Amino acid sequence: RRVLFEPGSVVFDRAASRPAEEFRRKVRTIGGNFDVFWRETWLLNPFANRLWFQTVSHKVLRLAVPLWLFLAFGTSWFLAADAFYRGAAILQSVFYAAGALGSAFSTRGPLRMLVSVPYAFCFLNAITVVGFWRFVTGRQKVTWAKAIDE
Repeated sequence: RRVLFEPGSVVFDRAASRPAEEFRRKVRTIGGNFDVFWRETWLLNPFANRLWFQTVSHKVLRLAVPLWLFLAFGTSWFLAADAFYRGAAILQSVFYAAGALGSAFSTRGPLRMLVSVPYAFCFLNAITVVGFWRFVTGRQKVTWAKAIDE
């Protein structure tokens, strides 16, 4: 239950070469975040956690983004009778379609450049949804497992 610092330690880590490897690694990490907040509720108490603002702004709000996106998308379509919301719904649909297309284009080129940002955004938020699902269903493991295939 303590951390020791070893100044002479050296660590090497290889970046994931495929999206599937990164997906597994990030799902484990994000699922672990849900687990930590469930077990360590003091982290959400501004009087007990001196890094409360950083915790909430960097971790908790990030975990809630998929819910907010789902609500914004659904609300835009629900209110689509109004031109503003119809436009918002269409733009969101185009963005998510571009994200879906991004997974199909692994080569460089002008189309890849257009879909890479929506793809990364959708990819990371899908990871959060899967991590949450693993936490809720009790399939989130607390032990480390190698995510990168050798």
